[in-house]
Amino acid sequence: MNKISYPLKFEPLLQNNIWGGDYLKTRSTNIPDGSVGESWEISDYKTKTTKIINGEHKGKSLHEILDLIYYNPIDFNRFPLLLKILAPESELSVQVHPNDSYTSSLNLGESGKAEAWYVLDAPENSFLYLGLTEKISKEILKKAVEDCTLNNYLNKVYVKQGDVVNIPHGTIHSLCPKIKVFEIQQNSNITYRLYDWGRVDKNGQSRQLHIKEALQVVNYDYLPASHLVTPKIINNKEYLREKYMQSANFTMEKISKMRAPIKLDNSELKVHIITSINSKIEISTVSGSISLNKYDSCLIPAMSGVISIAGSFESEVLLYS
Repeated sequence: MNKISYPLKFEPLLQNNIWGGDYLKTRSTNIPDGSVGESWEISDYKTKTTKIINGEHKGKSLHEILDLIYYNPIDFNRFPLLLKILAPESELSVQVHPNDSYTSSLNLGESGKAEAWYVLDAPENSFLYLGLTEKISKEILKKAVEDCTLNNYLNKVYVKQGDVVNIPHGTIHSLCPKIKVFEIQQNSNITYRLYDWGRVDKNGQSRQLHIKEALQVVNYDYLPASHLVTPKIINNKEYLREKYMQSANFTMEKISKMRAPIKLDNSELKVHIITSINSKIEISTVSGSISLNKYDSCLIPAMSGVISIAGSFESEVLLYS
């Protein structure tokens, strides 16, 4: 079968979450019962693989066409990234994710889970929890969990629209109510909960905690000078480009202030994800084009050639790879 070179758009998969609400229910026609906290925009996680809604391969899942979007033969079984929108109505659990070495050593069948958040919307004086306020021992953290005093050690980070938050492996974190984010992450769903704010479900049941595992994977030394990512600015006559993340797991950058349609070189033959943050944009490659509305995303195969993005001066676009 021929390689794919046109932009691929997917039907999001909505996830039922105890901390969710109704905001994301317009993202898909397949709406689960109860509250929705996550919209998995592009996913190849186990049975939760998003389906293509445009072009020749409409109806196929990302997993089915995985080898058709890469230039070289692939040596992995799943698309390595997972893109989500999170829209909590109450706090996420205080949680932590393991690294690749930990999951490999225990044969968990998944990678670790590094992630980053781009803040889409945040009420005034909004904050989230990211990391610890000071270096503490495993014993002190364990006692704080047992005594329900963990909050004393959680680092508050105040955020606004447009902020980027890096969440490396082993970083304790929690997203607070009404803050909407794009989340780019490794294709893993391993989450260890330390604390869940004492909440129960409609049947009066608490969610499972994973204190033993969490205490093993926390990075007790992670105390960055700033918890918000400062981008590298590339400003030219055509547009503003801000490079936020360049890690072994993924990259994240933003394009804005476009004075005319722009063209991006894809001579490195990478697979990209492009997301519209705030307006309608047009994405074109050698084999086709697609319109993206606010919060929509598409996947650009490696054989796409030059990538064209057309929007307005106010348009803001995220690029992941």
